[in-house]
Amino acid sequence: MTKIIAMLAICFSLFGCANSTGLKPKLSKTGFDDVTVVSVQPHGMGCKSYPCVMLGAQWQSNVKDLIYLDFKSLYEFTNIYSAKINIDGEVIDLIDISKFTDHDIDTLNNRYSLHTFAIKKNRFADLLSAKKVWVQIKTDGGNVEDYIVDDEKDTKAIHALKRFNVMMENNS
Repeated sequence: MTKIIAMLAICFSLFGCANSTGLKPKLSKTGFDDVTVVSVQPHGMGCKSYPCVMLGAQWQSNVKDLIYLDFKSLYEFTNIYSAKINIDGEVIDLIDISKFTDHDIDTLNNRYSLHTFAIKKNRFADLLSAKKVWVQIKTDGGNVEDYIVDDEKDTKAIHALKRFNVMMENNS
């Protein structure tokens, strides 16, 4: 048993923090109107502050020029009111799609809050190629800031968004 625990600890230390790993994007079609949907679950950004914020994305073929960005705040219920993104020094107000923040508890009994915003597809492309991308979300507790990519520092979120973008481009 000790050997198994030691082996798991070694594997986790080697691969657990690898930023380029993560969930694959999903491709689906709606039955109602045959819309193609590409999505990726939220992945961790820099997690430099509390609450830690994760970022996921969705694209729908019937709204080709927008990318929906899902911001997930972990470990507490908090309302998310607005979001801005700074792409290489240019600040962009994201479009509020949800109007309300969803609050739920996951299978591990962790609280989280989820709010969806949107960004124009051409600006999303800028985000993927940028050297520095920071997000600022306004919550009940004030502003939460975190990076998606910051020069040499990257995150699971940027790699997830790049995998998402490949699948989206292949299906648009």
